[in-house]
Amino acid sequence: MNKTSMAWKDPVEVIRNAIAQALVFYYPLADSGGKLMVDCNKEGVMFIEADAM
Repeated sequence: MNKTSMAWKDPVEVIRNAIAQALVFYYPLADSGGKLMVDCNKEGVMFIEADAM
């Protein structure tokens, strides 16, 4: 990836968008009964932005 093309983008938005795009492919895995499961409940993923002091 070209670092100069990413220099102006907000890192939080880049990560948030990447997670959103990646999780689309896990929708078919949503199941129950003790199997591998991703709960697709349209609530999204908890994403916390923090600043270090």
